[in-house]
Amino acid sequence: MDAQILKNIKTLTSQLDGAETEFKSRGDRPEVGLTSLPQLNKMIWGFPKGMTVFAARTSIGKSSFAVQFALDFARQGIDTVFMSLEMDSDSLIERMFCNDKRVDNTMMKEGFFNLMPAMQEKWTKFRAEIESLPLLLTCSIGKTFAEVNRFIEMLDPKPKVVILDYVQMTKTLRNEREDLSEYVRQFRDLMIGNRMRGIVCSQINRMIEKDNDYRPRLENLKGSGSLEETPDLVILSHWNWFYTKKAEEYNTYDLLIAKNRSGKTGTHKLNYYPEYFKFEEVKEI
Repeated sequence: MDAQILKNIKTLTSQLDGAETEFKSRGDRPEVGLTSLPQLNKMIWGFPKGMTVFAARTSIGKSSFAVQFALDFARQGIDTVFMSLEMDSDSLIERMFCNDKRVDNTMMKEGFFNLMPAMQEKWTKFRAEIESLPLLLTCSIGKTFAEVNRFIEMLDPKPKVVILDYVQMTKTLRNEREDLSEYVRQFRDLMIGNRMRGIVCSQINRMIEKDNDYRPRLENLKGSGSLEETPDLVILSHWNWFYTKKAEEYNTYDLLIAKNRSGKTGTHKLNYYPEYFKFEEVKEI
């Protein structure tokens, strides 16, 4: 323990040198940002080292966002790991395909892939484009933090981004709330220690439905106060159509930047196309 403490004690001069090196390394765009959502990227100025929590209610686009993030990062040449605790790799790849080539997921589900040469042509092009991307998909790895830690230790080179979908699927050994809090704290420490970006998907508590305003708040994060306290960035998502079923709201989606240690908070509007698992910036008229 003493050796670990001594290792982390640094002189002020060395700390100033480190800070200066960090300042000089910054360019006119964030180190790990989004190309598919440039205005959102500008608002949050990319993803910080440490941990981002991306939260949504069940069935309103949490995994779709995570998949779009992963494909976006990989296309930029950023080493990315996507750890799914919910879906298998076939489902993840299907979502990426629909997102990237605007293929209707209902038609894929109903077997039109075998009937439509145009869809197969899109697949051939998509496959050729992503085969060599620095993207690793895993399924069911990460239900305990020890599993995450061992897995990251095995990787060489280390990824720049780790996406976990989703944190409430982790294994509880004793007390659900305490175990989840410990997992979240250790996950962020691992990201900070390796200078990585962790994006953790989380559910939003269903109690929100008792309010007249369905927009989520930080306290609605499900299962643990650490999901509110620990992250460097928290993004909450809101799809009003899910509650109202008004046709004019079907493609309207809000992201609520609820916490940002290093930048702006506020609301950012997007267009959502659930048939493609796809999010796009709202085009200015």
